[in-house]
Amino acid sequence: MLEEFSPEAALALIEKERATAIGVVPTHLIRMLEADVSKYDLSSLRFIRSAGGYLPPQVAEEAEAAFGASITSDLGTQDMGSVSGCRVEDSRDLRRRTVGRMLPGNKVRLANQENRALNVPDGEPGILYFRGPMHRPGITGMRS
Repeated sequence: MLEEFSPEAALALIEKERATAIGVVPTHLIRMLEADVSKYDLSSLRFIRSAGGYLPPQVAEEAEAAFGASITSDLGTQDMGSVSGCRVEDSRDLRRRTVGRMLPGNKVRLANQENRALNVPDGEPGILYFRGPMHRPGITGMRS
């Protein structure tokens, strides 16, 4: 763990510790891609987990090429943990363009802006409600 993030320090730590997996937010990943990755031996890296924000598919593709590691994304909140996620063995398209499948024990409901309809049309905004093993009373949903 880094006390304060810098792309160079993160890359140096991966090299030094021979890390096989890292967890990042998309902003950190983008900053690491902006650094001179060729200066570091990242051959130990096999898996990158991205969470905490939208990861554009093009950035995911660039990261896989630059780091030689599979990238996955998940969806969740800091106080409830992951609700869905991809697996390393999922297809590239699934890993790069989705937040995967519902994780065991989680239940999800998507409602419209008026919190009525359960069938929100594709491309329309909605409210995502979920609960699962990490559920705490009073925490019921987030906007999609």
